[in-house]
Amino acid sequence: MAEDQNGLASRASADVVVLGAGPAGLVLGNLLVAAGIDCVVLERATRSRIRARAKAGFLAPNTVRILDRHGLADGLHRDGRSHGACEFRTPDGGFRLEYGDLGRGERHTVYPQQNLVTDLLERYVDAGGQIRFSTEALAVHDADGTHPHVSAREPDGRPVRWDARYVAGCDGRHGAARRSLPPDAVRHHHDHGVSRLACSPRPRPASTPSATPSTTAASPGTWPADPRSRATTWSVDAVPLPTPGPRSASGTNGELLGRILTACPSLRGTLIERPHAFEAARRSLGSMECGARCDYRSGDFADVPHGGDV
Repeated sequence: MAEDQNGLASRASADVVVLGAGPAGLVLGNLLVAAGIDCVVLERATRSRIRARAKAGFLAPNTVRILDRHGLADGLHRDGRSHGACEFRTPDGGFRLEYGDLGRGERHTVYPQQNLVTDLLERYVDAGGQIRFSTEALAVHDADGTHPHVSAREPDGRPVRWDARYVAGCDGRHGAARRSLPPDAVRHHHDHGVSRLACSPRPRPASTPSATPSTTAASPGTWPADPRSRATTWSVDAVPLPTPGPRSASGTNGELLGRILTACPSLRGTLIERPHAFEAARRSLGSMECGARCDYRSGDFADVPHGGDV
């Protein structure tokens, strides 16, 4: 690294700077390293954090095929399991869907995201890939120009500038890449008209698996204990909440919680969101005229406190 001209920030460079060491960023990093392309991954969390950060865990068949094609699927084939059925239950009854037997007979592979990230990280580092942990990308500059660069903050708080030929934004909807898009950038968005509210679960002792939508609180979750099961077993047990009404750990800028509160005017809600996403969530809830009925707590999808919906 070299000192910047103003003496305030160090400078570094790579042909490709990848923002975010989640599955997308690490898959891309592995592909670039395998192709002999100079790259670096910038990740704001620590190494131990990304290896333990629980997120999703159901891999679609297309995803598994991509990982297979590039030799990145050894761990999920060794420790993952097939999943091809779910059951939807309501007070009026239930319906079991054996979706793995329909169409092309494709199933999901159950493999916790933290395990996949660990596999991808080890493969990337073993291949000589560069990664900078505890380095937060703040903004992407000249994103639509010929000399893009990333301003970031190093673990000790010092500013650093990463020059690149290309910047790959794999840091999520609240990340620096999305915030730095030029106003006239082409954006693609499709609203499927549905959202999700999964509950922190506990395995059901009965043999019939279920996936039960709920707006009540639930006990802490675990992965199904029976590796031979073709469907995930969920149990939702309602417990009292300090704030009457749902808690939501939002990946939807508060929109899902807002819909629930709009439909149930007597309820209050608690939004659990990362600090940098609070303002967007507040605006969303305010536009739905239910922001005054919400409490706000710092956290994310992987850190929902006991008794909270996800």
